[in-house]
Amino acid sequence: MAKRVLPKGIYAFFKQKKHERYWRRIYAYDRDLFLKHSGLRETGSQEGFEAMLTMDYHSIEKGLALPAPRPGFGRDNIHKLASDCLRFFELYGVSEVLMSAYGALCHYQQFCEENDVAYQDLWGIINQIKVVLAENAEISDSSSGVMRVTREDYWSRAQIDVEAFFLSRKSIRDFSDIPVDEQIVRRAIACALHTPSVCNRQSWRIHFFNGKAAARKALSFQNGNRGFGDCVNAVCLITFVYDGFLRIGERNQGFIDGGMLSMSLVYALHGLGLGTCCLNCSNEPRQDQDLHNGLNIPQNERPIMMIGIGSIKEDFVVAVSRRKKFEEVVVVHD
Repeated sequence: MAKRVLPKGIYAFFKQKKHERYWRRIYAYDRDLFLKHSGLRETGSQEGFEAMLTMDYHSIEKGLALPAPRPGFGRDNIHKLASDCLRFFELYGVSEVLMSAYGALCHYQQFCEENDVAYQDLWGIINQIKVVLAENAEISDSSSGVMRVTREDYWSRAQIDVEAFFLSRKSIRDFSDIPVDEQIVRRAIACALHTPSVCNRQSWRIHFFNGKAAARKALSFQNGNRGFGDCVNAVCLITFVYDGFLRIGERNQGFIDGGMLSMSLVYALHGLGLGTCCLNCSNEPRQDQDLHNGLNIPQNERPIMMIGIGSIKEDFVVAVSRRKKFEEVVVVHD
């Protein structure tokens, strides 16, 4: 009715304002989720506390991996980490993250003592951590710190035809009826979990929907699989966990880390002989909540994308998908 009654310019003006109000509500939805579930909260979750410990102990690892680490670097921050380890133990007991933090502290202490730096008060707190862990868990510092490798060791198993590998992968929308081998997917996920993440926090989740029935249910909450969803054999839904992000500047970091994990998983599946199709989950609020409720995804997780997985046919058709030229996307700064 408004379109018929109002002049065209006035109608377009009010239509634009309506759209802007809706867009603001969507951004408010994103904001509220981050503020509610992220590690910004004063009293956070165990996962948020573990993210903070990981961020802090990884700073030790990065410092020790420098070409010439400064003896005694970062004393105040490392003192805080040690105190936080004791506080974490009081709240949650022993966890693998706590053990890794303790291991990094031990590496730091060893480095300082080798360079004649003595922080006796800090060594005292580290010893307290050792005592409480010895009473509750087998102590190991092998999952953190630093290690020395040779160039030959680093590259010896990475010698592949990189160009051929990257150019050979295509998104597939026509899979065979052969069920996906779950063990192959597990191998691919294990490889993808070595993807870098901010401060090594790894605040991501992979929800694996195995088999056509489970895949079809997952894909019912994704609107880009029309015409081929029924032949997808399995689906991975990649999410990130808000609790792992501790600063307002990290409000988009989950999408970055989760996106990197997704690409690693796609290439790992490709390398192990399975086909994939990347499917976006850039949903509006109602669609997002439908997906959470329909697939039992916790509210502190944000869906990023789905990966349709299937066994590859002997012969099939794929989109050419022109790539932009180097000059179109690369800006060289000399």
